[in-house]
Amino acid sequence: MRSLWSARDFLKRGLKWSIGTGETISVWNQPWLKDPICLQPITEVQTMCDALTVGHLFKPNAKEWNENFIRYVFIVETANQILQTPHLQLVHTDKATWRLEKNGLYSVRSAYREIINSNDAMLHYRVPGNWNKIWNLKLPPKIKNFMWRICRNCLPTRMRLLTKGVKCSPTCAICDNYEEDGKHLFFECSKSVGCWQRLGFWSSIQHVWSSTISCAELIFSLVQQLDITQQQIFSVTLWSIWKHRNNKVWKNIVETNQHIGDRAVAFLNSWKNAQETIIRSLPVNSHSDISRWSKPSVGRFKCNVDAYFFVSLNKVGFGACIRDAEGNYVIGRTDCLTPLLDVEMGEAIGLLYAMHWVKDLNLVNMDFETDSKVVAESIYKGEGVSDFMAIIHKCRHLLMTDLANSDVRFIRRQANSVAHSLARETLNYASFQYHLNIPHCIHTLINNEKL
Repeated sequence: MRSLWSARDFLKRGLKWSIGTGETISVWNQPWLKDPICLQPITEVQTMCDALTVGHLFKPNAKEWNENFIRYVFIVETANQILQTPHLQLVHTDKATWRLEKNGLYSVRSAYREIINSNDAMLHYRVPGNWNKIWNLKLPPKIKNFMWRICRNCLPTRMRLLTKGVKCSPTCAICDNYEEDGKHLFFECSKSVGCWQRLGFWSSIQHVWSSTISCAELIFSLVQQLDITQQQIFSVTLWSIWKHRNNKVWKNIVETNQHIGDRAVAFLNSWKNAQETIIRSLPVNSHSDISRWSKPSVGRFKCNVDAYFFVSLNKVGFGACIRDAEGNYVIGRTDCLTPLLDVEMGEAIGLLYAMHWVKDLNLVNMDFETDSKVVAESIYKGEGVSDFMAIIHKCRHLLMTDLANSDVRFIRRQANSVAHSLARETLNYASFQYHLNIPHCIHTLINNEKL
């Protein structure tokens, strides 16, 4: 409880109101703006409006910012922040959400990251380095987690145990000559040196090693310069050295350098074989090539959807294009929306707009395609309370009712060029447009993808 109480200020930073009617959200001291800040009354007019709610900032009987009133009450900078804060028509109830997760639900992981990244007092806990290199290694999660533990100095080496008040000998459990910390155990102990020499890594280690470099820095440097296969062998060998150390401590088993290396390679090969078996067991998907546009099956239509973000103009453009089973252009649509949205929310709104459009056209056998993997995956899994999830829930409802014979798929940007070009074209239109004829900006793309 004490730890939760001490972190309460950081937890408050993660809160954000999803605006429904706005009647229960005070304008003051509440996190409802697009930017994670809370407004304070500073002028005489604002002080007189101490009971002001977000609902008071809307036009009468409409969920639309009352710009004249907002600019009367607030200074220019604050007024602009308010006018740039999105509010969705489909959200009807004011809800407190967690802004650090896309679904709006609290998670310990995101709270921890916020505390570490935003608190100057916590900076000494951060370990600099290319952590993406570690997490993107093609290895089992337990090996990547083990690498993280080494670099974070979390392994219970004897020197680490002593700092925690555990009474034990400080010397290495393997060689019994030097203090056992991560750097010594994995790179300086005679047993470890022999393993690296046998596997051909010793020259690479010597190239980056120095007396002042830390264990984490050494590992980051090595992972950076090794190729994929070498990264894999290097990582599992670190794990095997630690396993040997524990066998020596707890079972008094002394292993040879060959045994340590063979165990590492055998573990890696076993994991690779398991991965290949999983891949072979997956069903063949005729739509597996997501890098090229493909025609829908006979009797179906395809609607490609995309959003384009005009940051300087504070608006989002949407493009959608429907084609038939022969790849023929059927109809296109462009639209725009202000204020500017974040990327995933903009892509989700674009998909929702396209679904309503397709429903009105009564083209129910539709394959929707989007180049937002987050949106495509969220359609079929996950729950939440954020504005983003409110859009996703509306899309799901349409797929379960009026568009029950339709689906949503992810494709890569290069396969979604037509919709992307249409979304960019919204800059040339004042408002919503139907395109009965092929727009000039996509004419060549349509003909090429029809082949």
